[in-house]
Amino acid sequence: MSQGSSIGAGAGWSGQLSGSRQSGPIVAIVIAAVTVAIMMLAFPFADGKRIILTGAILLVLAWHLFSLSNSGLAITFLFLAFLGGLRRFLIPYVGWAGFEPLLLVAPILTGLYFSSLVARRKIAYDTPIAKCIFWMVVIMLLQVFNPRQGGLMVGVAGIIYLLVPLLWYYIGRNVATQQSVQILLKVVVIIAVLSAADGLRQTFSGLNETEKYWLNVALGNSSVIYHFGPLIRGFGFSTSAEEYAFLLGIGVVLCWTRFVTGSRLALIPLPLFACAIFWESSRSVMVATVFTCAIIWSMLTRNSKIMLVRLVIALILGAVGLSWSMQAIKEQHLATEDIKSRALIQHNVDGVLNVGNSTAVAHSNEVVQGILSALINPFGRGLGATTIAGTKFASGSEAYSTEFDISDAFAGLGLVGGILYVVILCRVFYIGIRRWMVDRNPLYLCIVAIMIIIIGRWMNGANGTVSMLAWSLAGYLDSQDKRARQTEKAKESGAALNRPAGNSLPPVRAQTIR
Repeated sequence: MSQGSSIGAGAGWSGQLSGSRQSGPIVAIVIAAVTVAIMMLAFPFADGKRIILTGAILLVLAWHLFSLSNSGLAITFLFLAFLGGLRRFLIPYVGWAGFEPLLLVAPILTGLYFSSLVARRKIAYDTPIAKCIFWMVVIMLLQVFNPRQGGLMVGVAGIIYLLVPLLWYYIGRNVATQQSVQILLKVVVIIAVLSAADGLRQTFSGLNETEKYWLNVALGNSSVIYHFGPLIRGFGFSTSAEEYAFLLGIGVVLCWTRFVTGSRLALIPLPLFACAIFWESSRSVMVATVFTCAIIWSMLTRNSKIMLVRLVIALILGAVGLSWSMQAIKEQHLATEDIKSRALIQHNVDGVLNVGNSTAVAHSNEVVQGILSALINPFGRGLGATTIAGTKFASGSEAYSTEFDISDAFAGLGLVGGILYVVILCRVFYIGIRRWMVDRNPLYLCIVAIMIIIIGRWMNGANGTVSMLAWSLAGYLDSQDKRARQTEKAKESGAALNRPAGNSLPPVRAQTIR
């Protein structure tokens, strides 16, 4: 890589974390062994069995990721998607702990990979997205020390929730291939199907003992949002109901995208997903799913005028269809004596049919206030102020979250950080749509669909699967777009060299002004 395309140009660290299949297993073993040793020394109060398990999982994930295996990203997503279920499964054997080493697996993977790039001076700086992300990382590191967030511990903890998700960009850019991304998206759909089935089991058959313990003891007062009368909102294998709902939504838009691009079998899981999303009772995911499907359908044409007409028609049909469905459910189910499901159904119906009385208005106001706060406080509140760390560790009153990452970026990272983040989002959507329009590869349309439905959640480390998908796919898109542009330039250069003499352009000196 040339000096113009990366920050620095030295070969640097010989123990690189990627680049050959032969070095990957060795690096993985070193990472796992060193991690276990450091955790044992740094956290003597932690359960040794949990630390050893963390080391074993790190060994497997690093082995596949850093040996450039096509299954590396898929296996990593598999771990993140089942992390919540794994922690609950371990309760009868090792109990529940406030300090969970398993939560550090993703930060260790991304942190070490990024550190290797820094050590070898190979930080990408050759595309608009790469440049913006580089300066975002710089701003985040500076915001760790912002005194307004309530203490240094808030900033350090904020690294896990905001900086770590962003670093997946570099793994996606350097590790992901078309085959590995195809495998990843297939695994996403399979896990979404399994999670939907498990979530419906939790709602209608009840929770098992470990799930009850997790809900009532581990979550404490936070568990109130899971209860709707005698029914429980499903959460599948995820760490939260929110992550579970977005996983289902991603499953829907992936299947829908494959259906409209020619795969009829992709329709099969849609009824299961729709049922699971309804009974999870996340109104925002319902609406986002419908509108994402409408946008994807409109993008099947290259003609911009036809695309606009299709988009308007699809949005109207989607809004009318969703409203009609909720009205039918309201008339059919709420009129019955089924007290068991009434509270949950009422929650869905009110959120869609009575928008003015739902939380959508309050959330919208919070988003606007978060963006405007950057004008009042252009230097931001600090990296961890808008995360869970802000409410957990802050000693002051600067903890502030709008639950939407764009407004959180303005509020936490300041005016410059917020603008940079918006530029990154716009650029990712631009190159994703451009690659689809030019190549007509359904893979790019699937990626765009994922990016749309999780807008506002890209930089939320609490939902590990969502942020990992967003930024690793953004990195993959950026690398593919760069490669395509280089190919186009090479073709243009070759065409210019092969142009017949009679068709050659006038010499430059004939066009100069004397």
